[in-house]
Amino acid sequence: TASRGISDVSWLTIDTEGHDKHVLHGAVRLLSSRAVKVLEFEYHNLGAWRHSSVSKEVAWLQGFGYTCFWQSNKGALSPFLPGCDYDFHGWSNVVCAHHRHAVQRLRTLVPVELQ
Repeated sequence: TASRGISDVSWLTIDTEGHDKHVLHGAVRLLSSRAVKVLEFEYHNLGAWRHSSVSKEVAWLQGFGYTCFWQSNKGALSPFLPGCDYDFHGWSNVVCAHHRHAVQRLRTLVPVELQ
């Protein structure tokens, strides 16, 4: 991205039919420098996810300062809670953000009973 004059990405969506984990790790420089404000990717039981842990990937992203949420098919979000097992390999989207205002806006999509 730097070679093309792009210094940051507002929203990065990854949908690679099970290879999202590989794309995440390929973007380590962007993610570790927090050049991506909001990130969204799929999680399920296809491709690399079949033998991978979404919990480990979320912990990896949290290490870069990202806050992550599950996204339902109706748009509601649920925070990742400590001690919960998220490796059920069913279809879901994960949305992560590091930008303070983006995280605040995403938290408004969390139903009151999950806050």
